[in-house]
Amino acid sequence: MGIFNFFSSQFVDIIDWTQADSETMVYRFPRYNNEIKYGAKLTVREGQQAILVNEGKIADVFPPGIYELKTANLPILSSLQNWQHGFESPFKAEVYFFNNTNFLNQKWGTKQPITLADKKFGMVRLRAFGSYTLRIQSPKTLLKKLVGTDGNFEINEVNEQITNSIASRFPEVLAKHNTSILDLPVYYREISEALKQTVQAEATQYGLEIGDLFIENISLPESVQKILDDKTGMNIIGDGEELNQYTRYQTAKGMENSGTGSEAASAGIGMAIGMEVAKQMANNQTTTASNNQQTPVEPEIDGHPAVQPSPKIYYLMQMGERKGPMSINEIYTQLISGKITPETLIWKKGMSKWLSIADSGEVDLSELPPPLEK
Repeated sequence: MGIFNFFSSQFVDIIDWTQADSETMVYRFPRYNNEIKYGAKLTVREGQQAILVNEGKIADVFPPGIYELKTANLPILSSLQNWQHGFESPFKAEVYFFNNTNFLNQKWGTKQPITLADKKFGMVRLRAFGSYTLRIQSPKTLLKKLVGTDGNFEINEVNEQITNSIASRFPEVLAKHNTSILDLPVYYREISEALKQTVQAEATQYGLEIGDLFIENISLPESVQKILDDKTGMNIIGDGEELNQYTRYQTAKGMENSGTGSEAASAGIGMAIGMEVAKQMANNQTTTASNNQQTPVEPEIDGHPAVQPSPKIYYLMQMGERKGPMSINEIYTQLISGKITPETLIWKKGMSKWLSIADSGEVDLSELPPPLEK
């Protein structure tokens, strides 16, 4: 009898989850075909919550603590399975652990520029990006709506839905705020709070809660940014003698570079006229919002925010206990050191079941050195 078969034939008497990481939201305890021993110890750590599921029906819920799984602690499961008084036999149930800590620094952004009617510049196109935090609000709702039978539910399986919701609600919230694009940075916090409240209604449907939501940047169109830069330059130059000195300097510089006095002079005069007209247009405006605003541009690749690919994460099953997460390099290291063998079970996201390393196709065993001859 192999070691795996030996553990498969035993009753489960200790149930816990010690492998909580920054990616896993829900973890199903791997009991395989084993039955849970009556009186087994269930340990729910701080930042966790556990739910027992009987034949697809949610039974008892356990907050942080240590429990003996007996009829006194399992009122709903006892009712579902029609346990009689004095029942002390092993039983079958699925145990799901929920990571109730905050999942930080989840990114969001508008995939395409949005069109907004601005009272100063007319129709303009904007892009925005930021971050948010997410946590489980209702484990029962999350289990029903999203997790289902997924034994290892991760944050990346839900954050795309939340990100799309934030991006789609952003134009609506911005339009209601009715603020000039020049004044937007002053109201980032206020707009973020309104956006959070709008998106939270949808997140609640999945048993999730948005903790903090931040707007890190709203990118202005290049044409609008150029106007702001020109106005800043005009304010620095001023008028009167400062403008005359700047005009003479540009004229002399043009003569030096081109070698043609008449062309350089014309260029200088044209520049002076242009600067003066622009100055007059600026003075005729009734209000001036911000003369020194400079907005960083969001880094992009082909019009979309740059995203780094995620490395493959693997888990191993040793002596009936899950090990991981770990990279492919760590698996090669353990194979070479003899800590695991090609018969060790391996799993990663996307695999329908646990397979031996040799059968998984994830590891090229031909790269391993041959065993030493005894």
